Amino acid sequence: MKNNNKINKINKINNDSNDNKDNAINRLIVIQNHLSPGSIDLARERENPGFDAYKIIQRDPELYIPGGHPFDMTLKEQRELVMKQILRYQKTRQALKNDPLLCRALELTMGTYSEAFWMRIYVHDTLFRQAFEMFGTKEQYGLETTATYDKTTKEFIINSPTLGSTKIWIGMAGQTATHTVALCQTIIDNINYGINWFIVPLRDIPTGKPLPGIIVGDLGAKYGRHGLDNGWIQFCHKRVPREYMLMKWSKVTIEGIFIPSPNPALSYITLIGERFSVLYGAQNALGQALTIACRYGCIRRQGTNNEQIMDYQSHYVNLMPGVAIILNRWSQATKLAQTNQSEFLEKINDFHAISSGLKATLTWWGSEVLERVRRSMGGHAYSAYNTIGPAIADWGVTTTGGGDNFVLLQQTAKYLLDIFKNIIVIQGEEGKRKKIGSSVIYLNGFQKYMKITQCNLSNENQLYDLDFTLDIFTWLLNGAQATSSLWNDNQIGNSDSNSYYFNKNQIKMIKNVYLEICKETRKIVIPLVDAWGFPDFILKAPFGRKSQGIIKSLLEKIIEFK
Repeated sequence: MKNNNKINKINKINNDSNDNKDNAINRLIVIQNHLSPGSIDLARERENPGFDAYKIIQRDPELYIPGGHPFDMTLKEQRELVMKQILRYQKTRQALKNDPLLCRALELTMGTYSEAFWMRIYVHDTLFRQAFEMFGTKEQYGLETTATYDKTTKEFIINSPTLGSTKIWIGMAGQTATHTVALCQTIIDNINYGINWFIVPLRDIPTGKPLPGIIVGDLGAKYGRHGLDNGWIQFCHKRVPREYMLMKWSKVTIEGIFIPSPNPALSYITLIGERFSVLYGAQNALGQALTIACRYGCIRRQGTNNEQIMDYQSHYVNLMPGVAIILNRWSQATKLAQTNQSEFLEKINDFHAISSGLKATLTWWGSEVLERVRRSMGGHAYSAYNTIGPAIADWGVTTTGGGDNFVLLQQTAKYLLDIFKNIIVIQGEEGKRKKIGSSVIYLNGFQKYMKITQCNLSNENQLYDLDFTLDIFTWLLNGAQATSSLWNDNQIGNSDSNSYYFNKNQIKMIKNVYLEICKETRKIVIPLVDAWGFPDFILKAPFGRKSQGIIKSLLEKIIEFK
């Protein structure tokens, strides 16, 4: 009956509302009531089959981390733990092979539970396998041999001619990898045909010892991800069969004739999938950190009237934008390379620009979110047991891995400028009816936006209109590139001057709406972070527990330390 009254009340509010602002707030109310702990039996819901993967981890002594966290373990102990987890994980997956959904759920939850485990699985199942799928032929899948051939019997010699050519930061190369896929300059009859991918055996499978022609070592202490054995590799005239070159795109015949790929950029396409995968990693890492910070902010009280610190504007304005981000995993790009090669080749430049821009923007934003989380928890965030410090250490590599962010943004910008130049030529000389598509379709309207010099924002309600805000962003992308006026601070002015896109009053309206949305999100922040579904044992942090008594939980962790 209470739920019916809530629904009727919401419907009445929606019917009486005539502006976009009220509609936006009402949607938040609907979400709040939908997720409210009082509206459903959470204990019953947590017993549904969707939580089976969590139960498998929590109840398995070889998957569960001893003591609930790895922060007091040595480097050797962490790596041994991760290898035991991987062995147990593979055996468990084999036992669950008739339940593919549960297998997938176990993979994702284990990745959420242990960053080092996830990186080992990711390097092997995604990066290494993806190289086969994108560059290899069907006959080259699953090679396990370590046979070598003499050059006269058509083999490649893999060599590291200088110290600078040493492969560094290769995942699992330090102690465990038996093979690698190496990007090398391809030389035939003293002619360099550019870079291609080669399978190179590293270790003898029965003994784990490096093979002849392989010099390999561990990188030792790192900033984070201690359970992953990143290493370095030097190839000393290592011989591999011709068939160990991945030849879906580029090929070398038995006679030594090189057949180039249709697009030189194909040599780097594995990085496209890697960059898109950062979206899932962000949802996992940032989601856990924000859950911990938001729960702590609602329990911690301070001030004259003993207020929750989450109710201070300076506190919730820092955290709510991170909570509001909704991320999806992109997989279309890598699937196209395997299923529709012609379409993939047609869109490869677009995929590259999107993945580069998203990866750079998201990982830098993630660093900012984690820093805000750290500051929001005061000195307690400095305790490894509350997991924020380790999360920052683990996240840092994402701004460099898969491509340095500065370089990636330059590549995205170059793509946009090249497309923009082409549009000017197409619409100005070759006929105005021809349009471009894909992710840059908005640039077709550049002539319209060139004529706009000021935003037509007149009241705050307009900012709740998605079409209106999209027009603003479209102007930023079109007008900013097309106009020759001074581009400074996103065309935001601190006066009523007509030389800026936004005037002083418009800036004030934007700020007011921003603060109001943050305040409304703060009201439902606990149902929102609860909806992400991270159990306490996954979060590991005493200050992230669903129940109160966080200080007691932290002290218990400290007392356990020996």
